[in-house]
Amino acid sequence: MKIPFSFAGLKKVFTRKKRDDIDDDFDFSDFDDDELGESVPSEGEEGAPKEHEEPAADETETTDGGEKGPDGEETPESSPSPEAPDDGYNDEPFPESDYPDVFDDEKKGLSGRGRIIVIAAAASLVLVIGGGAMMFLGGDGEADGGTARVSLAMPEKGAGSGVTALTPPGAEGAGGEGMGQASPDGDGQGLKAAGLLESGVVVPAVSVGAYDKIARIDNVEPLPAAPIPELTETTAEGPLPKVAADGRKPWQVYARPFDARDDRPRISIVVTGLGLSNEATRAAIQRLPPDITLAFSPYGRSLDRWIPDARNAGHEVFLTLPMEPQSFPLDDPGPLAMLTSVPSTMNIQRLDGVMGKGSGYVGLVTEMGSQFSDSEKHLKPIMETLRDRGLMLVDAGDQNVSKAPAMASELGVPRAIVNIVLDNDPAPEAIRARLAELESVAKEYFVAIAIAQPYPSTIAVLREWSMTVKDRNIALAPLSASADKQILP
Repeated sequence: MKIPFSFAGLKKVFTRKKRDDIDDDFDFSDFDDDELGESVPSEGEEGAPKEHEEPAADETETTDGGEKGPDGEETPESSPSPEAPDDGYNDEPFPESDYPDVFDDEKKGLSGRGRIIVIAAAASLVLVIGGGAMMFLGGDGEADGGTARVSLAMPEKGAGSGVTALTPPGAEGAGGEGMGQASPDGDGQGLKAAGLLESGVVVPAVSVGAYDKIARIDNVEPLPAAPIPELTETTAEGPLPKVAADGRKPWQVYARPFDARDDRPRISIVVTGLGLSNEATRAAIQRLPPDITLAFSPYGRSLDRWIPDARNAGHEVFLTLPMEPQSFPLDDPGPLAMLTSVPSTMNIQRLDGVMGKGSGYVGLVTEMGSQFSDSEKHLKPIMETLRDRGLMLVDAGDQNVSKAPAMASELGVPRAIVNIVLDNDPAPEAIRARLAELESVAKEYFVAIAIAQPYPSTIAVLREWSMTVKDRNIALAPLSASADKQILP
């Protein structure tokens, strides 16, 4: 249906500006009804105005010279129509519903201003898409001022390796700020060969079946049930270990038996970070030989179930003790960590919180701690508490910084020192190379201690290595069997 067309209305739609501005922008004398595709139906045709629907008197055609009245004669510009305001504005209402064809033309063929708006919108969309693409698909951060890329990658099929939280080379390594970091002396060739070593963090997923190819160890004699009431103190933080009235100490009672008369070079290995992943924890318990010690994180879940399972599989158990690193708060050891910025009473309360997470364990393995273990003032109350509760301490920190081993010896706390981190580079060939170094240390110093994570590659290599180590006249011993056997640096 055709609707009477009005140039005054069109002028109203486009600009709503003063007539003088519209005359500068548009020359309406160049347009006619045919060019715009509009026509006024004659009387009697469908859509023609009825007798009572007279076109408004102010709907007139505008030219540069003025206005044309209904009779076609031009009127001087200084003589506006009676309905038009003297200031040159046309305030007549112009609802879209009254003139749908005008707006249809705007949709079919955009005006100059409409084209500008569409072009601007398209340009903005291109910038947004382009910027997003550069953000997600851009450089790898190797350029000056760039940031390291975080990538997700899976080991090559058949590699049997898993990787977690590898920081770029240059981070503290063996004996440094926690496990799983890249060692400064590790060449990372295994990861490079597998395409896993990038400029940033590499975190491949570990599937449920990642450990399936590693044989389980069955028919192992379990350790005695724990906890023992005489060695347990009930507190608000949970059951805490204590020295029994007859002098028995938890670190001795809960230890895995070992023949102290064995004079072969001795290697002890502790796998930490357990309790955080069900699959990794289950694999460590079921697929590692019982002479390998297991350490559970205080942030893990269901330790009251995992620790008894580990002891039933013959494993000696420790808990990890998070401590403040020099990089704190960039590297945060969590809400149970020992900190130099809080009073010793609060650190003791946190220590009780850690010890209350489980029972039946031999002692604690430090985690991070380069800042805390360097402070004798803050370290001493912790060491005294471990002594009074009959627990063992394993220092996994930087021995160039940590004062914990010397203080432990001074206060009578049984202690051990980690010599090597096995799986900073978790490629199987790299782990085997570190085990060979560990054997050399044991042959030279009688005792060597290593720490590792429960990666699929680590568990697989340890399982394989443990079956042949005795053939090289080396004893694989639980961690408690190496207490106080190392010479302090």
